[in-house]
Amino acid sequence: MFGRTFHRLIMLLSLGALSGVAFAAAPPAEQPVPDANQAMVRFLHAAPNAEVERIVLTSAEENIEPQEFSGLTYGEMSEYVPIQAAGYEVAVALAGVQSGDDEAAAGAETDVPTVALDPFGGEYYTIALIGVVPPSEEAQENEGFFAWLENLFTGDDEDQYTFRTLIISDGTTAAVMQDEAEIRIAHLAPGTDAVDLVAVRSDGEVGVLHTVGYAEVSGFARIIPAEASLQLRAAGSDAVLFDLTDANLTNGRGHTIFVTGTPVEQVPLDVIVVPNPQIAINTPGVGAVPPGSATFDATQMAMMRDSLIALEERLMAIGDRLANLQGVEGAQDEVAAAQEELNEAMELLMAAREQVEAQPAQQPVPPAEPAGDADGG
Repeated sequence: MFGRTFHRLIMLLSLGALSGVAFAAAPPAEQPVPDANQAMVRFLHAAPNAEVERIVLTSAEENIEPQEFSGLTYGEMSEYVPIQAAGYEVAVALAGVQSGDDEAAAGAETDVPTVALDPFGGEYYTIALIGVVPPSEEAQENEGFFAWLENLFTGDDEDQYTFRTLIISDGTTAAVMQDEAEIRIAHLAPGTDAVDLVAVRSDGEVGVLHTVGYAEVSGFARIIPAEASLQLRAAGSDAVLFDLTDANLTNGRGHTIFVTGTPVEQVPLDVIVVPNPQIAINTPGVGAVPPGSATFDATQMAMMRDSLIALEERLMAIGDRLANLQGVEGAQDEVAAAQEELNEAMELLMAAREQVEAQPAQQPVPPAEPAGDADGG
């Protein structure tokens, strides 16, 4: 994903501009835009039996007050809200547990491990509440949802389904072609096997775009909505879980499909399809021009160099984060794959810098002096 994205970034810099099924409600007419020192966060409640009392973001920086947000109901996604671009710990307080149609006698607040949120200014994030809360000993139901829930916590991999917080970076950082749409999938349905997102062309040809397991978020793939429709299938099979023909993908935009629910009838599988925010990389004073005709003065070239330097710093920060994740149990393979993509992105970025450095800047043409008359007046 990094490689493809930065290949387009190089191209766009040369042009001077970067620019149901339970489908979510239409996005606001105007995308919320954070200040330069702010990031945007939203919350998604995808934990089927968790009653969320509140979510608190706490920063170690003394001048930043804790940000407290009221709880959501299961299946609810909030709107984006601005926060200062700083390091946070995200804490979630649970006030109760629901088992099937009955409320379990949880009563007391449940302790949930905190997670780190380290947002960049100008970017967007989804804080997803996923997994399930272990059943209460007082609950007496022995079938249906509760029986499934109880069985979920008797296997060797029970820890992977425990309630937790997942930070997902949103945003489309490079422009998507006007006849294309970008799409990714976030599998947030506990106890559900891996799924395939497939594109079905008008001639019947089927291509697998993504295969993801629980708690995984894919990269972006591109389709031409006029030529293909989407389906969500059980991984490796023709069994269609959801027909996404009516997902109303917007050309020129990125989208995320959130898969929620469980394999149990009381809390069935569902999908939420939302467009991603568009994040422009700011190059003031440089406008879009036809390919092959771009000419820039010294000021514009300096702005593009500054943009590339800022991107390099951001990639290096991402590299530092990956290095910190090396010691996380079970994450080594994913970290190694991400590091390879990061290395590819850095190579492309360096190539872009070389191209910009080699580009001769057009000097501003001084205004013509007014011509004097014949007698020098």
